[in-house]
Amino acid sequence: MVKSNFFERAAFYGQDEGEERKTYRANMRALPITQTPQEVAEAIYAMAGSKQHETTVGAAFAAVDVAHRLTGFNPLALPFQF
Repeated sequence: MVKSNFFERAAFYGQDEGEERKTYRANMRALPITQTPQEVAEAIYAMAGSKQHETTVGAAFAAVDVAHRLTGFNPLALPFQF
Protein backbone atom coordinates (compact mmCIF):
# COMPACT_ATOMS: atom_id res chain seq x y z
CA MET A 1 0.00 0.00 0.00
CA VAL A 2 1.32 3.38 -1.01
CA LYS A 3 0.67 6.70 0.68
CA SER A 4 -0.59 8.83 -2.18
CA ASN A 5 -3.47 11.04 -3.20
CA PHE A 6 -4.95 8.32 -5.41
CA PHE A 7 -8.19 8.25 -3.45
CA GLU A 8 -8.68 12.00 -3.57
CA ARG A 9 -10.60 11.48 -6.82
CA ALA A 10 -12.11 8.11 -5.93
CA ALA A 11 -15.86 7.74 -5.70
CA PHE A 12 -17.18 6.84 -2.26
CA TYR A 13 -20.78 5.67 -2.08
CA GLY A 14 -23.09 5.52 0.87
CA GLN A 15 -25.04 7.72 3.23
CA ASP A 16 -22.23 10.21 3.76
CA GLU A 17 -19.58 10.25 1.03
CA GLY A 18 -17.53 12.97 2.73
CA GLU A 19 -17.40 11.12 6.03
CA GLU A 20 -16.39 7.86 4.32
CA ARG A 21 -13.57 9.65 2.47
CA LYS A 22 -12.38 11.29 5.71
CA THR A 23 -12.44 7.95 7.57
CA TYR A 24 -10.53 6.22 4.78
CA ARG A 25 -7.84 8.91 4.77
CA ALA A 26 -7.44 8.68 8.55
CA ASN A 27 -7.16 4.89 8.38
CA MET A 28 -4.53 5.01 5.63
CA ARG A 29 -2.44 7.57 7.50
CA ALA A 30 -2.59 5.47 10.67
CA LEU A 31 -1.22 2.32 9.03
CA PRO A 32 2.46 1.85 9.83
CA ILE A 33 2.93 -0.44 6.83
CA THR A 34 2.12 2.00 4.03
CA GLN A 35 5.02 2.96 1.79
CA THR A 36 5.95 6.35 0.43
CA PRO A 37 6.05 6.87 -3.34
CA GLN A 38 9.80 7.49 -2.92
CA GLU A 39 10.31 4.03 -1.37
CA VAL A 40 8.43 2.37 -4.20
CA ALA A 41 10.33 4.34 -6.86
CA GLU A 42 13.67 3.42 -5.28
CA ALA A 43 12.72 -0.26 -5.22
CA ILE A 44 11.68 -0.16 -8.88
CA TYR A 45 14.90 1.61 -9.84
CA ALA A 46 17.00 -0.95 -7.93
CA MET A 47 15.13 -3.84 -9.56
CA ALA A 48 15.67 -2.42 -13.05
CA GLY A 49 19.42 -2.81 -12.62
CA SER A 50 19.39 -6.21 -10.95
CA LYS A 51 18.76 -9.80 -11.92
CA GLN A 52 16.22 -10.27 -9.13
CA HIS A 53 12.70 -11.34 -10.02
CA GLU A 54 11.00 -9.84 -6.99
CA THR A 55 11.59 -7.42 -4.14
CA THR A 56 10.01 -6.31 -0.90
CA VAL A 57 9.29 -2.64 -0.28
CA GLY A 58 9.24 -1.21 3.23
CA ALA A 59 10.78 -2.21 6.53
CA ALA A 60 7.68 -3.94 7.91
CA PHE A 61 7.31 -6.17 4.86
CA ALA A 62 11.06 -6.80 4.72
CA ALA A 63 10.94 -8.03 8.33
CA VAL A 64 8.07 -10.38 7.51
CA ASP A 65 9.96 -11.63 4.45
CA VAL A 66 13.10 -12.37 6.49
CA ALA A 67 11.06 -14.08 9.22
CA HIS A 68 9.32 -16.21 6.60
CA ARG A 69 12.61 -17.22 5.01
CA LEU A 70 14.12 -18.13 8.41
CA THR A 71 11.14 -19.86 10.02
CA GLY A 72 8.63 -20.64 7.27
CA PHE A 73 6.00 -18.69 9.21
CA ASN A 74 4.05 -16.07 7.28
CA PRO A 75 2.00 -13.76 9.55
CA LEU A 76 0.48 -12.07 6.50
CA ALA A 77 -1.24 -15.35 5.63
CA LEU A 78 -3.18 -15.40 8.88
CA PRO A 79 -6.90 -14.70 8.60
CA PHE A 80 -7.69 -11.22 9.85
CA GLN A 81 -11.01 -10.25 11.33
CA PHE A 82 -12.23 -6.71 10.85
